[in-house]
Amino acid sequence: MKIYHYKNSFREGLILHKNGKWAEVAPLPGWSRETLREALDQLRCPRGPLYPSVAFALEMLEAPPLGKPVSIPVSAFFMGTPDQILARADKAEKNGFKTAKVKIGHLDTHTAFEVVSVLKDRFRLRIDVNRKWELQQSLKFFSAFADDAFDYVEDPVQNPEDLVHFTHPVALDEFFTHDFPQAKALIFKPTLRGGPSSFPKTKLPCIVGGAFESGIGIYQIASLVPLLGLPDLPIGIDTYSYLEEDLLETPLSFAGGKVHLPLSIHPNMDLLHEL
Repeated sequence: MKIYHYKNSFREGLILHKNGKWAEVAPLPGWSRETLREALDQLRCPRGPLYPSVAFALEMLEAPPLGKPVSIPVSAFFMGTPDQILARADKAEKNGFKTAKVKIGHLDTHTAFEVVSVLKDRFRLRIDVNRKWELQQSLKFFSAFADDAFDYVEDPVQNPEDLVHFTHPVALDEFFTHDFPQAKALIFKPTLRGGPSSFPKTKLPCIVGGAFESGIGIYQIASLVPLLGLPDLPIGIDTYSYLEEDLLETPLSFAGGKVHLPLSIHPNMDLLHEL
């Protein structure tokens, strides 16, 4: 197995190559429990339980390849200022996206209300609060919307014990490890959680999502849908649209609200440094 390093203005990570297959190890600073250095040390000298980003990459190198090109529905992803969010929404709508996730936890509730009110008539919305709001703040905000107004709300409160008071459909991301019977979905980000062997055994729909990996990592994540036989639900990999520079020779194709996976991918070797 060969190990390569990449670093650009947006991200830094490791790329693995084995038997013609590529995989990415890219811990997300501030979110992953391992650093990039720790991941590299473990790749060079395997020991103990594998870090999630390492386990994901190594397991995907051993996973069976796609048998045919696959098209998978994707949820558009909006974050930033209100103007940035609405500009992204215009592009996503033109590109055929029907479902969209929007981060609002960084906004004040008045601004968030204005943004959500515009978007909810254009997309089936997934709202992400990122544990930024206290319970009463969140309850007051969402009381203005019908219980079925959104696909779900991710991590709507700061404390997991307050989830029982929340009435709208909930998806668990940062609260992934907490037991909440009323949850509608789990958000599984392989870079943060691990490979296919770590996939939760649950009857809840699990929606795979990205953590700002390059196109190589995004390809791995999307490949989990056919590999694990996941439900045909929009997945959360539109972080790809935020990359200022990708590693793939041919960018992944997003059209009609779907990602269209080729049988194989090839990185631009000029952007990789062999270790």
